[in-house]
Amino acid sequence: MPSLRTCCAKSSRRYPASMAELRLSGAARRDLREIRREGVRLHGDAASEAYLLGLDRLFALLRQQPFAGQARAEFRQSMRSLSHRPHRILYHVEGNTVIIDRILHQARDVGRALREDQ
Repeated sequence: MPSLRTCCAKSSRRYPASMAELRLSGAARRDLREIRREGVRLHGDAASEAYLLGLDRLFALLRQQPFAGQARAEFRQSMRSLSHRPHRILYHVEGNTVIIDRILHQARDVGRALREDQ
C-alpha cells in the first residue's frame, strides 16, 4: 500500500525539480485513512491496496500536471478536482505545490465538508 509518506514525497528528493511538490492537508490524510479502513472492511486488503495505488497514480499525475483537474469555482475560487472511481480529489495549486484539500466520496456534500474544515 502506498504510505502517506509516499503521497507527500518532496519533489527535491524523489522527483525531478520540474515536478510540483504535493502536500496533503490534515483532512485529506484523515480521508485517506478512512478510505483504507472502509476499503479493507468492505473489500479486503488486496482490493483496498489496489484502490489506494490508483489514488497514488493520480497524485503522480498532479505532480506532473498540476492543472489536470477540472476547475471547481463553485466550491472555492482556486479549487480543482480529479475523480477516482467514487472519490473526488479536491485540491488547489500554490506556486509549485499541489495541496490536496480533501478526498471525498462523490455522494458527500463538498460544500459542507469544506465548511467543516474551517
